[in-house]
Amino acid sequence: MIVRANFFASVRATLFGGTLSQEHVTNIEGILDCALEQNVPVQQIAYILATTYHETAHTMRPLKEYGLGKNYDYGKMLDMGKGPGRRVAYTQPPQLYYGRGYVQLTWLTNYLGAGKRLGIDLAGNPDEALKPDVAAKILVHGMVQGWFTGRKLSSYFNPLTANPVEARRIVNGTDKAALIAGYHAKFLFALTC
Repeated sequence: MIVRANFFASVRATLFGGTLSQEHVTNIEGILDCALEQNVPVQQIAYILATTYHETAHTMRPLKEYGLGKNYDYGKMLDMGKGPGRRVAYTQPPQLYYGRGYVQLTWLTNYLGAGKRLGIDLAGNPDEALKPDVAAKILVHGMVQGWFTGRKLSSYFNPLTANPVEARRIVNGTDKAALIAGYHAKFLFALTC
């Protein structure tokens, strides 16, 4: 059982420099509630929170990707041509599908997939992914079910193993893996104290 008063006191001191805004608390509560509704184990919840902490630059707020994806294919107009090496054109301008949320959901196919799974028209209205409740569902379901890279939390946190460094592969290769593992330890302590 998570004692939320203890949890917030701990993260306030260890991760947020002694201060939590109401927005921090509300958004963290939303993530916790979503994870607990899905019966996500505490080790995995700690990693979800650590990932969110990192991906949102410690704001715990759903964000738009910096630069709106302008240096990435999903943020550019795609080649409409046919033939080998040509990209498939989307029905709507692809720049609509830059990263949004607690983790950066990108590409039309990912907006379509997440929207279908959640029963939300994310492709038609990608900014829905910026709403905290929707962002929490994308985050939790995506990490639990392996939406982002095909890798799931249960591969890294289960009764036989806890590997917060390798768990970074769920979202983004090994970028900042050790740093996020350190956040995981602090969130795990807070969740269990």
